[in-house]
Amino acid sequence: MILLIQKVEFNRDVVVNGTVVKKGKYTVKFDDQTNEMTILKGDKVIAKSNARKGLRNVKAATTEIMVVRKDNDSLLKGIILEGDKETILLRANEGN
Repeated sequence: MILLIQKVEFNRDVVVNGTVVKKGKYTVKFDDQTNEMTILKGDKVIAKSNARKGLRNVKAATTEIMVVRKDNDSLLKGIILEGDKETILLRANEGN
């Protein structure tokens, strides 16, 4: 089992699988056994989503948050983790 863990900061509210994640600092975990991404505030689970990994050609210099606007919401589409070649792409928001 490979578990990616990274601290991230959202500079705006984002929607993950129908749950609003408020602007702030969180821990993001991705389990590639279950293909699930979890956003935590301390030990509290804030949101979960099915996800998949994508690969980049080069390591990311910084953590990047990918969102798409729909109506008045910012839907989280993915997270590129600093120092990694992998991108976490959310499946729950793909159809939106």
